[in-house]
Amino acid sequence: MVIPYLRIIRPLNCLITALSVFVGAFLTDSFQFSRTLLMACGSAFFISAAGNVMNDVFDLAIDRINKPSRPLPAGQVSKYQAVLWTCLLFLAGILLAFTGSIALFNIALLTTLGLILYSWILKKTPLLGNLLVSFLSSLTFIYGAVAVNGFRWIFYPALFAFFFHLAREISKTIEDMAGDQLGQARTLPLYLGKSFAKVLLTLIFVSLLFLTYLPYYWGEYNLKYLLVTLLGVDSGIIAFLVLLWINDSPSFLRRLNNLLKLNMLAGLLALVMNKF
Repeated sequence: MVIPYLRIIRPLNCLITALSVFVGAFLTDSFQFSRTLLMACGSAFFISAAGNVMNDVFDLAIDRINKPSRPLPAGQVSKYQAVLWTCLLFLAGILLAFTGSIALFNIALLTTLGLILYSWILKKTPLLGNLLVSFLSSLTFIYGAVAVNGFRWIFYPALFAFFFHLAREISKTIEDMAGDQLGQARTLPLYLGKSFAKVLLTLIFVSLLFLTYLPYYWGEYNLKYLLVTLLGVDSGIIAFLVLLWINDSPSFLRRLNNLLKLNMLAGLLALVMNKF
């Protein structure tokens, strides 16, 4: 069946990644829709998909506890099939990048190596894996800028993405504590405690709230950006933090983390509005 192979890549996450690449290009002064940009978006989609499948392969024992309904622990996709699927997706992403430009190819290769390092080693270490994933997530905007040979206006989106994904990654480690403990992972909440992880997550998100205001305060982003940010992003982050401190059960956190994807889309919309 095709559906398990689609579910295992987490297509919504991949689409958000590809859209972030497009927005990164759109925000530059040299934006122009081109074949190279299309290759960059497709490459980001496939590499993101490969990373998701590979992560499930390495986390199979853990996901049998944390996420038993996923295709791999549910037996809908075998481990061999998942490994093969990972390789094909990585290959597709790297080849698309190569057809775009050498610069895109180099970034795609770096990202692929980073994702392998994360799933293989760093995911089970306190904070280092979270930092790597956050850095790779921030690269999506730079990837888009590289596709159109423009870099102005990219610093803020990359910085926002880094902080947002760092907080979200820490939240996911809190959600997955039970399975991670069984898998002998030394994630941040298991190493320094759930309360410490929640405090750090809160500090990161509060810092992000201030950071999102700075471009408007300094006159670099317009009022439309600020309004969408306040209503669609910052309000959601504040609600997330309040609910996190009320209920941090794994099932509730899973729903909260899924809702953060709406914040990502709202954040992309806010950045786009700055161009109008």
